[in-house]
Amino acid sequence: MSESNLYLAKAVFDVYLAKVSDDKLLEAKEIIAIANKFAYQDDGVGSDPYYAEVQYKKAYELAGAGAYDSDSQFRRAFNQERLREYQAAFDEYRNLIINFSDLAVKHKIYFRMGVLAAYGLKDTELASVYFL
Repeated sequence: MSESNLYLAKAVFDVYLAKVSDDKLLEAKEIIAIANKFAYQDDGVGSDPYYAEVQYKKAYELAGAGAYDSDSQFRRAFNQERLREYQAAFDEYRNLIINFSDLAVKHKIYFRMGVLAAYGLKDTELASVYFL
């Protein structure tokens, strides 16, 4: 990906993933690590958020939420937000709060949820709950 050849990188990763272990949790974690590399980046370099979301879904189908750590779950939510999948992003942020209740940045996630509720979901009442 340092050469910014996304097509080659995706092809190589797809072959690699086909050869990964029979352990579904391990395979899901590998898929998430790859998805994180393709997830939306502010600089846009080396990212393919659509490919990342396909991989995140594949990992979830293999092993559920247990395959995600807080960073990868945040990346997925942010990726969905940038893809304008507002309900999915909102749900993923909510899952982040539920699955990782001891997050130090919980207030920032609540703010993101408020923005998504107001802007993406057009629900100002729900937004005010999260802004509070």
